[in-house]
Amino acid sequence: MDIKDLLKRAAKVYFIIATLICFAMYIIGALSFPEAKLGYEAFSAPLLYALFGVVPVIIMYSSKELSVKQFIMRKIIQLISIEILIFVALLGGDYLPLTFPVAAGLFFLVALIFVLEHVIEFLLDSKRAADLTKDLEDYQKRS
Repeated sequence: MDIKDLLKRAAKVYFIIATLICFAMYIIGALSFPEAKLGYEAFSAPLLYALFGVVPVIIMYSSKELSVKQFIMRKIIQLISIEILIFVALLGGDYLPLTFPVAAGLFFLVALIFVLEHVIEFLLDSKRAADLTKDLEDYQKRS
């Protein structure tokens, strides 16, 4: 993977994560604080958190093919890095009181978004691979 591919992947991951964070914030807010009214500053939080979620993409950069063990270890390190970055961001702001239940729920939610992002990315990549395979088969039939 070269730097250009890394940046493309980071952009794709950023928008997937931002969308999932917006959805999670909507669900949690609607269930926990249905009467709350938010200002425009609420739109910046998902964008900032998604940026924190993309920074660890650098951990996956390698000029050579990773073994399965290396890949899994880097994914674990990536998830831990994202968890730490999100908690540091929350501690630095007055977003919500960080009690144990809130922290545990947030930890679970970040992990769930991490998994969902990878599932969505896999589905998008699988669709693209199937399209390329079909195009290649069509090209071979014409030749």
